[in-house]
Amino acid sequence: MVGLLQFLLTLFLVVVLTVAILGYSLIRKVTGFFSNNRTEKQNHNRTSAPDSSYQKEKSRKKIIGDDEGEYVDYEEIEEG
Repeated sequence: MVGLLQFLLTLFLVVVLTVAILGYSLIRKVTGFFSNNRTEKQNHNRTSAPDSSYQKEKSRKKIIGDDEGEYVDYEEIEEG
């Protein structure tokens, strides 16, 4: 009987902790979505300033180098 009660208590605690963790992560995602949306609006207001053409040119600068994504010859080494 005591073993059954310990099992039920442990199961209950695991379920409560799981629900708490999932609820916390859901709340973080929802609040993060709204804060990111607000940040994007603030950034949009900043880029609509007179120097926005400079910002656009700067943001269009190539990020990935010319050597990225090129195929490289390799030689297969046989073991043994």
